Amino acid sequence: MIFSQKLFLLASIITLSGCASNDIYRQSSAFGYSNQAGPGKLTTVSVRIVADRKIAEGYLLYRCAELAQKAGHPYFVLYKNVPSAVHNVPIIEPISELIDTVAFGLAKQLTVYAYFIDEQRIGTYSVADTLSKYEKSLRRQAQ
Repeated sequence: MIFSQKLFLLASIITLSGCASNDIYRQSSAFGYSNQAGPGKLTTVSVRIVADRKIAEGYLLYRCAELAQKAGHPYFVLYKNVPSAVHNVPIIEPISELIDTVAFGLAKQLTVYAYFIDEQRIGTYSVADTLSKYEKSLRRQAQ
């Protein structure tokens, strides 16, 4: 029984290390990013990757900026949960503080609720600035 548990753990680690390949910025329910409309006018955005906290944060911000751009909005606001969005309390602390460690402690998962807007206000991220900031670093990591 102990041998089968160790074998399962080893197989899981090998599988997860394969997910940490060069193609980590992709849509996926297992590793990569996912997003869905809702609740309400919010968009739920998640990133799950085998990487450090800052890289996970960069992928999440980049994905939110892509979605805001596709929706035709120059800014976006992030909330850690629906009640925060209802009370308009955007994320102020570093986003990486909201990361959960999953999959045997190897993967980082981060989920936020994004709201795309047309005007800049406290707590907003600029789509143009975010895309510019993270595009170069994401390309570098993918090589």
